Amino acid sequence: MQDRKSNACKINNTDITIDYNFEDFWKAYPKKVSKVQAMKSWKKLKINDDVFKKIIKAIDDQKLFYRDKQFVPNPSTWLNNRRWEDEVIEKQQATLGWK
Repeated sequence: MQDRKSNACKINNTDITIDYNFEDFWKAYPKKVSKVQAMKSWKKLKINDDVFKKIIKAIDDQKLFYRDKQFVPNPSTWLNNRRWEDEVIEKQQATLGWK
């Protein structure tokens, strides 16, 4: 995790804001599809540092419960449904991991 939260700049007269917490989420999340949609979902949530930590922990915990990435929700779906708040079975009970 990085201490920087965001950085704004202009590229071709377009305001660009880099959200480093989103980039850390993107790196941690195993299914890399629809990044723009995921970023829109992220911005709508207005995630603070405590929630960010819960999100990263939930990603790590939930990785144990999917046999195949085809069953992993798209990142925007995961965010929109606040899946980091889902109950997770104890890690010791999990016998499956992501391929």
